[in-house]
Parts: sequence; C-alpha cells; structure tokens
Amino acid sequence: MKSKYVNVLMLLAAIAAFMPVMAVDFLLDSYVRVKERAVLQNAADAISANVQAGAYDTIGSLRRVLAGSPSLCTPSFVANVHEQMEKSLYLREVLVENYNGVQYCDALGKDVVYSVLSKPLPIPNHTETLEIAKLGELDAPVLKVTQGFGDSRKVSAFAPLVVSTPQSLLTGLKQTTTVRLSLADGTEVLTAGDATAFEPHRDTEFVTVESYAGELPLKVTATVPFAVVRADYSDLDASFTVLCCLMCGAFLVLALQYVRRSDLPAFDLERAIAAGELKPYYQPVINLRTGALAGCEVLC
Repeated sequence: MKSKYVNVLMLLAAIAAFMPVMAVDFLLDSYVRVKERAVLQNAADAISANVQAGAYDTIGSLRRVLAGSPSLCTPSFVANVHEQMEKSLYLREVLVENYNGVQYCDALGKDVVYSVLSKPLPIPNHTETLEIAKLGELDAPVLKVTQGFGDSRKVSAFAPLVVSTPQSLLTGLKQTTTVRLSLADGTEVLTAGDATAFEPHRDTEFVTVESYAGELPLKVTATVPFAVVRADYSDLDASFTVLCCLMCGAFLVLALQYVRRSDLPAFDLERAIAAGELKPYYQPVINLRTGALAGCEVLC
C-alpha cells in the first residue's frame, strides 16, 4: 500500500515538473502579441499623425487665405493662395466653385479635374468639412477641405493624403503588413498591402490595431498575420524550451529523490479489517521441527 502512495506522488511530480515546458508556447505567444501590437500601434499612430498634420496644415492655409482676402477670385486672393502654397508642404490646389460644381477660379488658372470619393463629413470644433477626392492624375486620393463662403459659393483646398505613394505607408513594417485608411462612416479611402487581410471570417489569426487622426473623421487600421511575427521568435522559443526541459528534469530528479526518502504513513491493517475494507483469511503456521501449531498468518 505504501508503494501505491509512492507511485501516485511520483506521477504528480512528473506532471508538475513538465508543466512549464507545455506553458512555454502559451506564454511566448502572449508576449509576442503584446510586443508586436505595441510596435504596430506606434506605426499606425505615426501614420495618423502625418495625416492629421497635413489636414490641419491645409485647414490653417485655407483660413489664412480667406482671412486675407475680402473677396474671391481677385488678384489679391490669388496672391494669397500662391503665398500659402509656397509656405505649405501639403497644399496642392485651391478651388472656388458654387454648390452645383461650377468653377470660378483656382490657384493654377485652369479647370480643376477632380472626382469626389466620399460624402462631406464635419470636423469637430471646425466650420470646414472633409471629403476624399481624386485630383487629376494623382494615384493616391487627396483630402478636400471645404469652407462655405456665403450662400452660393465654397472654397476648397486640396492636399495629398499621403506624401508619397500608398506603399510608403508600409515603410519599416513587415512585408505582410496591411494598412488601411477609412472614414468614420466606414468608407474605405486607401489600402496598402494585401486587402484580403480585412475580409471577415478568416481562419488566420491577425494582430490588428487602430489609430485615429485626432478630431478628424479618419481612422488608420494596421494588421499583420500572427504566424509571420511569431516566426521571428523561433530561436527564442527553442532556447526557452531547452532551458525549461533542463530545469524540469532537475526538478523531477529532486522530486523523485524526495518521494523515495520521505516517511510515508504505513497502512493500518487492523483498522482496515475492523472497518470491513479488507476480508482476512487465516492460515495456520506449523513449526516443522516440532510439528506444533505456532500461530496463524493473516492473508488479505
């Protein structure tokens, strides 16, 4: 019976010894998720900060043009527009038109070819509205910031959504990363990378973060397959697994030695018989020299 307790304790010691080995992958997966999400969040925040800077710079330029121009489409108005375009890193075009789309004048003295890709959205704490548009032959969409002027006219300023190409959003990120810019109403604006990463009901696990461009109704979403970032930690995984195996092996040896040397309680035969846990069988013991009855043995 004592050996039964020893076997149970040895089994428990073996299970406890190798539990850390089984937990290595779980703990490392959690660490990778937290770390890579932080890295991706920093990248998304940087992108949204750049978009926010361009939008606010455009809003400021448009306000300065209107503040310095008592009327529209005059030489002083055009001069103010040119001055702001020279000072701004983002302002590409300024257009005066009515609400029916009839153009009156612009910064470059030509018809502005553009198409609106979204409905106008208000900017909190601002009188301007924000739209996404395609300007001329530019591949990437642009921001269209519009300010009403009277009851019949409006002034719009155009600025690039991204300074370079859409793929520049992936600079410094893994090749399998996907970045998407969208409006607050869910309208997709721009996607850099594999657009299928945002499809619903996918079996692949992704690390995904979101960032908002301040008060602007613009959201940046970045995602990357978890398996890709997890593969970068394969060496660390192997190192931790080997280390845990060594530590668990040492713990198991010490535990087995302790169990073997421990003074486990002996089984109380009289109590077990009295409690009916065992049914005894009595066998007489005879002294072979004298032939006399020496006693009896209890067999269970």
